[in-house]
Amino acid sequence: MQKIFDLLHTLRKWYWRTFKIKTFGVRVIIKKGESIFLVKHRYGNLWVLPGGGIKKVKNAEGAAQREVREEANIEIKKFERILGTYLNTQEGKHDAVTILVAEEKEWEDKGKKWNLEIKESGFLMFIICHQQLLLRRNDVYRNIFQVNKNNFQRIGEYMENKKIILRFRAINKDIFLAIKNGKKKIETRAASKRFRTIKTGDKLVLVCGKEKIERKVKKIKVFKTIKTLLKKYKPWEINPEAFSEKDLIKMWSGFSDYKEKIKKYGLVAMEL
Repeated sequence: MQKIFDLLHTLRKWYWRTFKIKTFGVRVIIKKGESIFLVKHRYGNLWVLPGGGIKKVKNAEGAAQREVREEANIEIKKFERILGTYLNTQEGKHDAVTILVAEEKEWEDKGKKWNLEIKESGFLMFIICHQQLLLRRNDVYRNIFQVNKNNFQRIGEYMENKKIILRFRAINKDIFLAIKNGKKKIETRAASKRFRTIKTGDKLVLVCGKEKIERKVKKIKVFKTIKTLLKKYKPWEINPEAFSEKDLIKMWSGFSDYKEKIKKYGLVAMEL
């Protein structure tokens, strides 16, 4: 069966190259935490974004929903946005591919479903390196999904610049408002695994009760101790009400186990 798929795919590529076929297609970035949904077809040996061919570009969203339903058995309620339309010439044809984005709350997984064309599929961790997405399995980067050079930069920028939600308790609303009003431009957290993954360019969604604001991370740095942090920043840059190391420690002590967390992980400082 596999040999038949490979032969048919080879013949199809020959046809595309010979007759310079022009086609339209859709691909969808479906996000789940730090993972994206990818499929591997029975022909070829690459992990790709789910999607397929369409007749008209203006029908991209409907076609994308249909293709994802067929290939992944995932129901997309709505798309966050259209990332763009790009020319893909890797397989010999001139394929105008529209890439759409579905965030985590915008889709529903209906479970595994057998598909004749799909060999393997699932949510895979990724890193971006040298115009490729390196997919992580069992903490080892093994499988490679190659991205067309014409659309890599935009996809890479989207995937690298993610949104992270930071919540503030009602008791700390003064800190939230200081950020909102531009008085506080350095946000610190214990440098646990979650916060160490934040990069320059990521967006922070700061939430306090029903209020929400967004800030872009301009710079981020991890410090082993409070003293090394204060060599870089003044106390009042971290909290407008703090004027000494003692004031900051008092502030951090108001959080559960924060002293132990700082000792264990250090501190991450984000310039907003």
